[in-house]
Amino acid sequence: MKALYSLYDALVAINVPTDKARAVVDSMEQDMVASLTTKADLTAAQTLLSHDMRAVRNELKQDIESLRNELKQDIESLRNELKQDIESLRRELKQDVDSLRTELKQEIAGLRNEFKQETIALRNELKQDIEASRVAFRLELQLLQSSMTVRLGSIMVVGLGLLFAALKLT
Repeated sequence: MKALYSLYDALVAINVPTDKARAVVDSMEQDMVASLTTKADLTAAQTLLSHDMRAVRNELKQDIESLRNELKQDIESLRNELKQDIESLRRELKQDVDSLRTELKQEIAGLRNEFKQETIALRNELKQDIEASRVAFRLELQLLQSSMTVRLGSIMVVGLGLLFAALKLT
C-alpha cells in the first residue's frame, strides 16, 4: 500500500490532476488485488502446493502399497486355483488312463479268447479234413487193393489158361 501512496504523491508532484492521479492509483490497486500477486501470496501458494504434493505422494504410496497387496493376494489366489485345477486335471487324466487300461485289458482278453476259439475251430476243421483225407485214402487203397486182386486173379487165370494150353500142346 505504501507504494500506491508514493505513486499518488509522485503523480500530483508532476502536476497530474488529483482526480486522474486517484483514478490511476485506484486502477492499479484493483489490478494488484485482482491479478498481481505478492511475495507473501507466492510463498503461501508454494507452501500449500508443497503440502498438497506431499499429501498426493503419501496417497500414491498408500495406493501403490494397497495395489501391491491386492496383487499379491490375487496372485496367491490364482496360484491356488491353478494348483487345484492342475490337481483336478491330474486326477481326471489318471482316471482316464486307468479306464483306458481297463478297456484295453478287456479288449486284449476278448481278442485272446477269440483267437483261442478260432484256433480251436481251425484245429477241428484240420482234424476233420485230415480224417476225411484218411478215409478217402483208405477207400482208394481198398479200391486199389481190390483192383490189384482182380488183375492178379485175371493174370492167374490167363496164366493157367496158357499153362493148360501149353500142356495140351505138348
